[in-house]
Amino acid sequence: MEHLLTSKIAYLNRMTTNLSSKVEREMKDRREAERKKVDLEVNLRCVSRVKENLAKETERRAKSEKEMIEAYEQLRLSQIQKIKSAKAEAEERVRMESIRAAELEHKLNEVLSSSMQIHQNGDKKGTGEGSPLRKRVQDGYDGRMLYTNSHSFD
Repeated sequence: MEHLLTSKIAYLNRMTTNLSSKVEREMKDRREAERKKVDLEVNLRCVSRVKENLAKETERRAKSEKEMIEAYEQLRLSQIQKIKSAKAEAEERVRMESIRAAELEHKLNEVLSSSMQIHQNGDKKGTGEGSPLRKRVQDGYDGRMLYTNSHSFD
């Protein structure tokens, strides 16, 4: 009987040791799971913060990009307006210069016409002599100096 009791005590000791080991493993696993849970919660908070920061950064960049696009559009419209204004000014200058050139051409034609009339009709001042240039051309004047008897050099 003693042997039976000793054997049962040994069995109970082994069972107690096994249960103790099992409880220790369970506690260790539980502590590990708790530590992992805390790590996951910390990581989740970090991920949430990163996600929020990323959303803010994306929003800031989108706003900045939108502002840059608007500024570019304003600059482009301003440049187009300047080009249109410069073109209109140039067209106005060309128009004014054309008018001035036409006026000058008209005046030139009047002067040429008047000069041609005087040249063809002679002097209209009533002297009856006609144009001196015409007379010289009719007399054979070729632009060289004419010597008369009073100025001859013998």
